[in-house]
Amino acid sequence: MSNPYESPQDFSRAPVDLPPAAGSSSTVVKVRVLAILMIVQGALEALAGLMVTGMGLFFYFYLGPQMIAQQQQQSGPPPPMWVFLIYLPFGIALLAVAALRIYAGFCNLSFKGRTLGIIAISCGLATALTFYCAPTAIGLMIYGLIVYLDGNVTQAFKDVEAGLPPPRG
Repeated sequence: MSNPYESPQDFSRAPVDLPPAAGSSSTVVKVRVLAILMIVQGALEALAGLMVTGMGLFFYFYLGPQMIAQQQQQSGPPPPMWVFLIYLPFGIALLAVAALRIYAGFCNLSFKGRTLGIIAISCGLATALTFYCAPTAIGLMIYGLIVYLDGNVTQAFKDVEAGLPPPRG
């Protein structure tokens, strides 16, 4: 049994590990983590897009006629119908970005489409305008750019494009 009060060992002279094999950098391993995060973020954005699109359609087809009838009873001018469709373009844009992000995430799982991944996380900032996805979209963009712009990751994507198997990790 060792003395718990003795000074700690000097680990500065510990044996140095060999450098990792090519393509097995810790950043390269994070590509799959990033791809999974992109798929999850895209699924959450798709849910938000469906809700916002549904709200736009609900306002236009259900609340719009009710408000017009109510305004006509009060002998005031009816509100324009385009006001009720204001949510629809936001919902469709959310759905488009979500689909792009999910597709890019699935491509990145097999180390394909690095440029598509960068475009998807950049377009994902548009979803920050809804405030629902803003914190995670901004965080995912920062993390994604750190991973995608790493030299080892760029090389791993080029290797897979050249026909080599994707790195394991």
